[in-house]
Amino acid sequence: MKKIFLIVFITFISTMSFSEIIDLATALKMAEEGNTDIKIENLEIRKRELEVSKNKKKFLPELNFIYGENDYSSSYDPFKNHSGEDDEITVKMPLFVGFENINRLKKSKLELEQSHNSSSQLKKIIRQSVISKYFQILNLQRQKKIVMATLEAMEERNERLKVLYENKLLLNEKFLDSKANIAYTQTQLKGIETDLENAMYEFKYLLNMPLDAELKVSDAEKIDLDLEVEGINLEEDLLARLTTGSKMTNLELEIEMKKMDVKIARAKYYPKIWIEASNNYTYASKGQDDSRISIMAEWNIFRWGADADSVEQNKISVEQAKLLQAKLKQDIFMDMKIKYDAIERIKLEQQAQEYMLQSARESLERAEVRYRNAHITFSEYISVQNALRQNEKKYFGLKEDLILAIDTYKNGWK
Repeated sequence: MKKIFLIVFITFISTMSFSEIIDLATALKMAEEGNTDIKIENLEIRKRELEVSKNKKKFLPELNFIYGENDYSSSYDPFKNHSGEDDEITVKMPLFVGFENINRLKKSKLELEQSHNSSSQLKKIIRQSVISKYFQILNLQRQKKIVMATLEAMEERNERLKVLYENKLLLNEKFLDSKANIAYTQTQLKGIETDLENAMYEFKYLLNMPLDAELKVSDAEKIDLDLEVEGINLEEDLLARLTTGSKMTNLELEIEMKKMDVKIARAKYYPKIWIEASNNYTYASKGQDDSRISIMAEWNIFRWGADADSVEQNKISVEQAKLLQAKLKQDIFMDMKIKYDAIERIKLEQQAQEYMLQSARESLERAEVRYRNAHITFSEYISVQNALRQNEKKYFGLKEDLILAIDTYKNGWK
């Protein structure tokens, strides 16, 4: 009984933890810490770290143990046959491989740094997705509230019409019109609820929450984010993004990695030299010395120009990356300039929209009273309601546009 109570209590507590009202700042933090794509990218960073570790170990001696059953003539003494167990230990270490190992190590370090930058860029993409989905939910919540209020007014009026109809004081046609209007509004409400449910599922996915978890999104007017527009300076900010921004840095790393590929390809021009020491315990147990130290070399003298083709291919990749770098600089400039110009415009437009929204809300309040008292028709009432819904949608759209513009300008190219 105690175990059952404990399970129920833990389930209740875990459910309560997901029932709290969430604001945008909290949602962004949850996404950064728990989003599945970000976790996958963090594992990719770990793989890159292990790649660096592997390349470092290529400079260390390699130890091998060989055991087998053999029946053969010794390669060192053709007149000496050996059969039975064959135990041998070998130590092998590269002395020179055309700088291939050192260049592979350098490249793996560049790839690790690039993975960190890619993780940073992914977090910004997820951040923008969370912001967009958050405002979509706020808009749908407000749309639902408006339609529910409309439906309530319609049902109240319909009750009065029903009394009149039952007392033969109202034509059946008028009563049926009222019921049809209610059905139409219920259909509207169902569509909004479906859109809201789907948006919530997508929002939970971004936050890595269970899809069946209870979640409420705060509809507070104030968005508590550090996105002040004061201190914005296009020239200084542009210079910073072009020198230290993650996207530009990533492309610079890409160029360096392509250069490493050229050097790795050139390693084929050089001989490979390594030292090897071995000892055969089977011979030693029989009083025969089979310890040896060898310096060995391998050099591909002629491969029909295939190695030169590989070098040239990688040089072309370097040139492609440099062209992409020049294009990215133009993209950064244009994007930041557009966001910079949009911020002030959207702020002014949002201020005007707030006045229009307040006017539309008051208009609906008056229309609702008049509709309840049969002073206006359903079409006139719905017209006022639709005007408010459009104003609410535009209002939240402008808030989303402003926050995304500021966030992209300040954080998108970092």
